[in-house]
Amino acid sequence: MTVPPPPPSSPASGPPAPDLAPATGPYGPGQPAPQPPLSGVAVASLVLSLLVCLAPLGLILGIVALVRIPGNGKRGKGLAVAGTAVGGAVVAVATLLLVVGGARFDAWTEEGGGLLGSRDTKAGTLIHLKAGDCFAPAGGLFPPEEVEHDRMTDTSVEIVPCDRPHPAQVYGTFRLKGDHAISDPVAISAQAFEGCVPLLHDFAPDTWALPDVGFSSYYPESVSGTGGDRTVRCWLGAEAGLPEVSLRQDPGAWDAGQRAYLKAMRPSSEAWFSSTGKVDTDLAAATAWAERMAEGGAESAKLL
Repeated sequence: MTVPPPPPSSPASGPPAPDLAPATGPYGPGQPAPQPPLSGVAVASLVLSLLVCLAPLGLILGIVALVRIPGNGKRGKGLAVAGTAVGGAVVAVATLLLVVGGARFDAWTEEGGGLLGSRDTKAGTLIHLKAGDCFAPAGGLFPPEEVEHDRMTDTSVEIVPCDRPHPAQVYGTFRLKGDHAISDPVAISAQAFEGCVPLLHDFAPDTWALPDVGFSSYYPESVSGTGGDRTVRCWLGAEAGLPEVSLRQDPGAWDAGQRAYLKAMRPSSEAWFSSTGKVDTDLAAATAWAERMAEGGAESAKLL
């Protein structure tokens, strides 16, 4: 008797196991999360700090970037730290040089080897100076920081021939606008500063060729509507390396191409010299100055 073969086994019940797909994130398979954007303020801080003349602005932007980055999540903290460090170092060195230079100038004028009392000089006052005059101010080149509105109070000067060493030279004069009374010294100071910048470029179109000099002016503390002196006198001052020639430049010494270039660069240069000197402590002033520099640079670019 034959034994029948066993029945075939039935297949396993239930649906087949699904294939396991690789896990994916919100940015698609294999795609890393994008990096946060780089802070433009941090980049600008480092770049401006490396441009020595703009280091104070780089220092300010570095501080601004360090304050903002934790809140906006942008990259660039290292750049901001570097910009702040470099800018701070440059500002510190510049301050030290100014202090040392001022001490040398004071010693030079007090030891009898200076200009005051020389046979080639004559006594005068600031209000009698005209454009082109070279002189030595008895009260120092620039007003001390604690003087309100940065106004010179000692008007005594010694007028010096420009072919002899001299610490200062008047580069322009102008009258305050209008014939009305002005009693606000802050308004007069602002108008004086604004009016002196273009006069500098008339006197010395190639401002970058000037030696290491500072800028100052003398203006009336207040003016009446019935008369009185409304004249502002603008001058260049050197605390070290005193010039022995006039700083006035002769455009006739340049060719047509050089004159055209300086004319095109004038808007940018005027914007640069429009800094009030408080951009390292006043963020609003620094921002306004940066905007003027951007506008001046754009205008110069059109003219080139």
